[in-house]
Amino acid sequence: MSLGSDVESLKGKLALGALKLIALLPWRGVQALGRAIGWLMWKIPNRSRDIVRINLAHCFPELSAADREQLTGRTLKKIQGYHLPKAPVLGFGRQKKNLRVRS
Repeated sequence: MSLGSDVESLKGKLALGALKLIALLPWRGVQALGRAIGWLMWKIPNRSRDIVRINLAHCFPELSAADREQLTGRTLKKIQGYHLPKAPVLGFGRQKKNLRVRS
């Protein structure tokens, strides 16, 4: 195996392990962690932040740069606050959730 594939395999295992740990947290804890990760994504340079900034500049050219930056932060926090809580629903926790809809 090459070093690149070993690194990718390790990344995948770490991500899966993190999801399993996150699934053990209470719901509010998962949401708070999602918002914290979103805040970090806003503050640390990354591709997602750049994409959000570009999209908001195209969608809201009338906003000032400062207003768009605040919106970037709120958007990234909301995105992570929405996606991260899916870990328990995906069955990574101690017990799988029953997602059937009753009629």
